[in-house]
Amino acid sequence: MPRKKVAILGGGVAALSAAFELTELDPEGELFDITVHTIGWRLGGKGAVGRNPDAGYRAEEHGLHVWTGFYDNAFQLVDRVYAAMKELGLEPPFGSRVNAFEGINSCVLMEPASRGRWEPWPFHLEPHDGLPGSPNDQSFSTVDYLQSLIRNSSEGTKSFDLAATWPTGSPTWLTDQEVTAGPLKAAAARIEALSSDPGEVSSEHVAHLKFLIDASRGHLKSNLAAQNHLAKNDEARHAFILCEVALSIALGMLKDEVLWLGFDCIDHLEWSEWMAANGCSEDSLNSALVRGCYDYVFGFVKGNRQVGAGTGTRILLKLVFGYRGSFFYLLRATMGELIFAPLFEVLEKRKVKFNFFTRIDRIELSADGGSIETIRTTTQATVLNPPYKPLIAVTDGHGNSLPTWPSRPNLELLKERRQLRDVDLESAWSDWKGVDHPSLKLGKDFDVVVLGISLGAFATICEDLVDRLPNWKSMVDAVKTTATMAFQAWTTVPTQDLGPNAPGTVLTGFAKPLDSWGDLSLMLPEENWSPYDPPKGLAYFCGGFPDDKPVPAPYTDPKYPEKEQKRAKDLTLKWIKESLPVLWPNIVDSKGAIRWELFFDRKARDGRYRLDAQYVRANINPSDRYVLSVPGSVYERMRADESGVDNLYLAGDWVRTGINAGCIEAAVMAGRAAASAIAGVHIDMPNATDFGDPGLPTALLPALDFFRKISSHAVGGVGDIEAFCVLTSLPADFVEAQLPDGLELYVPRTPTTTTPDSRSRSKPKASEPKMHEVVLIFGRQRNVRPGILPFGGGKYFEIAQLIPDVAHTGRPTLSDVPFSFMPHILLDSQVPVTVGRNLYGFNKQLAMIRADGDSFDVRCPLGSISAWFERCGIPGKLSQPGTNEKIAAIRNKLEQPLVGVATDGSFVYSILNFNLSKATFQPVKGTVQSSPPFVPKSDPTLTLDPNLTNYPWGFRFLSQWSLSLPFTFPGETTGGPAKSLRRVMAHHSNAVLGQFPMRR
Repeated sequence: MPRKKVAILGGGVAALSAAFELTELDPEGELFDITVHTIGWRLGGKGAVGRNPDAGYRAEEHGLHVWTGFYDNAFQLVDRVYAAMKELGLEPPFGSRVNAFEGINSCVLMEPASRGRWEPWPFHLEPHDGLPGSPNDQSFSTVDYLQSLIRNSSEGTKSFDLAATWPTGSPTWLTDQEVTAGPLKAAAARIEALSSDPGEVSSEHVAHLKFLIDASRGHLKSNLAAQNHLAKNDEARHAFILCEVALSIALGMLKDEVLWLGFDCIDHLEWSEWMAANGCSEDSLNSALVRGCYDYVFGFVKGNRQVGAGTGTRILLKLVFGYRGSFFYLLRATMGELIFAPLFEVLEKRKVKFNFFTRIDRIELSADGGSIETIRTTTQATVLNPPYKPLIAVTDGHGNSLPTWPSRPNLELLKERRQLRDVDLESAWSDWKGVDHPSLKLGKDFDVVVLGISLGAFATICEDLVDRLPNWKSMVDAVKTTATMAFQAWTTVPTQDLGPNAPGTVLTGFAKPLDSWGDLSLMLPEENWSPYDPPKGLAYFCGGFPDDKPVPAPYTDPKYPEKEQKRAKDLTLKWIKESLPVLWPNIVDSKGAIRWELFFDRKARDGRYRLDAQYVRANINPSDRYVLSVPGSVYERMRADESGVDNLYLAGDWVRTGINAGCIEAAVMAGRAAASAIAGVHIDMPNATDFGDPGLPTALLPALDFFRKISSHAVGGVGDIEAFCVLTSLPADFVEAQLPDGLELYVPRTPTTTTPDSRSRSKPKASEPKMHEVVLIFGRQRNVRPGILPFGGGKYFEIAQLIPDVAHTGRPTLSDVPFSFMPHILLDSQVPVTVGRNLYGFNKQLAMIRADGDSFDVRCPLGSISAWFERCGIPGKLSQPGTNEKIAAIRNKLEQPLVGVATDGSFVYSILNFNLSKATFQPVKGTVQSSPPFVPKSDPTLTLDPNLTNYPWGFRFLSQWSLSLPFTFPGETTGGPAKSLRRVMAHHSNAVLGQFPMRR
């Protein structure tokens, strides 16, 4: 089998994660032929670094990169890349991940005080067990987060003497012990008694907790205010802010059913507004705690707070409660040395090709919009002796070589070295036209595409997709981006000599535009300033960079980057004079003037000109813009496999994951998901859900608890399906042998000589069919989710054996209702297997299913199936002239109600609506090879030919389906036979759903 050509566009962490995962699944390179196409001379995207050989090999970066203790996927990537390096004979940076990252357990938030002053609010968080990225048997559910919020609120106020006050008219269900303890202690006691499973939290639990949380907040405020603590005692004020924010979030989680639906269900709301609606005061919402969270994710649009409530809450709770090891992690070197150089070295050893100096100009769809057909590029430079060797080396401070990336390309390796001397190949406004404009073509240069370029660039490179595909336009319109700026300062004294902050400080919530700071002096050993005395301190500052409207279109104004760089430098200079002395009091003299001599400059320039020796950067390139998490945008983000284009997969922090925020964790998750979709295998992923079950579909889990809340005629599940249906005719005795007791093959009732009231039917032996139709369905299920949710969804492969025209025996009311029964359903995902078995009575089983294009290979304990299909004919609707009439003729068989067998032997019913009137169909030819119980042993091969009129034959269809909630019949109904089960369902719409024992 020829290798699948994979074109990965972009060199950021998401793109490289996808490449790495594919090579992990295919270490010998037998399945995938991977090429990474990236602009310029280096990898890294928004994490790219350049070591400047003319300035002590200092690192020049896009901004401040601090990892958190909940970045399980990112740290796991580091561990696996470093393990691969050792296997390939390469030396990991600093020998191991543990040595390469330094945990810190404190941070500082800055509070504005009177007369332009600022006060620090230091936080210290104790280390947690374990290390991020290591195997973890325990993970947080939404109940665990709720418990943590209330538990920490109670513990945070222990030092204050609080009277046990209650609102008037308190409920009678309060125990004497709770009345004595007070609302907050009572809430803490009750919350600890909850199961960590949201499905076990009853409506009574919720009602009691909502009252206790609301009473706790009022109880705290009245007690602390009465003791004058809030006005005079910073400790009390801080404790109250923490408690009020925590209790408001906890109350909102209960009121808005986040506990069961997950955080995305509130993401259409703005975070501060949501907290305010749940009782959080304006003072707390304007506190350093909340402002710092917004600064952490650049959460502003035109100066206004704009973060989705679900994303903001999820990240805060993971940040504070979900970390392992340390709260934050500083990098001992840059991402270039610790992540991107190791990835490049491993991938190159694994025969991944890197096409540097390749600018992606435009991605174009095929005429029918079903696939990417052309990728138009610009070759920026000609490599004299390919492949281009991008890395240089610095030392790790211990004399060991550390591969890294230079701040500019090695011009000696390029044919156009003279013309490129002053060209910024990464700039979107460069007037360099390149040396060639080749197009990559489907089939020749690629089979599938991974789009790993950031969303800010889509207005130009994805214009065709945005214009022609509504979901692309919706995403580009909804998901906003912002420019950012960064300032790196080298000092002639240690940073702790400039102010009270200890080395390793991470700080946010400060004066804009550079509102966040990290002391990264630990990176200084990787610099080499010889023969000069080296700097003693290194600090990174970053923040949002307000757009200077209008922003010119790419490649229209070569002077724009220079103008924006000057604007960033002017803003930095102003900020140094007005705000930096707050953080570094010793940076000014007795008269308040900046002591510029404390800024390192090997040229020893005077005064403000020393700013030229620092590094100021404006991140204005479209692909460098930070992806925001504005309210409602999560619903418009597409998952890695939801591009709507057959051969296009998505990778970046703009992709919908379990994080949905601009960070390396989200980017790694998207890359892993893209590789999973391309390879057709399931990759477990921490942080993928809100329910503590790594690797399970996000929205599927809480539905099982909600099934008991809605009536049986409601939609239980929805999804998208691409399926190949094979219709064949098999011996009736073989087919009937697969039916359980109580079911038989359906034969229309014939006249009899019995009394008129009799409901028996005559079935003479001579009229019994010798053959019976069976349908085999080879499906790709996507966006599978509960019908009550408008978003989310799981994906899996599903192979089903469907027997239409099945009837009940011994149940006169249903004897004339034709059903479909599925004796075997094979899936490659555990959750739908469990749901199908326990709720719907379907005989679902786990199987190893591998799909390559339109081919399937299935292995399970029942046996094996292999299928090959080839599309032929023109796709169309059932209503369109020329659509295969045979497909329309069997429509009624696909629309029959389903019957399953519950674990107690009773029958369970449901309606599967394939929406065939809106589906797209296409004839196919192909071959299916199988064995019993799918087909008789005597006829293991089915050959499909659309030109033949007899069985077997097949077709492909794409549609959106819905599945009703399962229900049973409590007893027989009176009246005539139920010709339509939908009518019968209406009579039993109040069937009890609580009888189903399955919970998440």
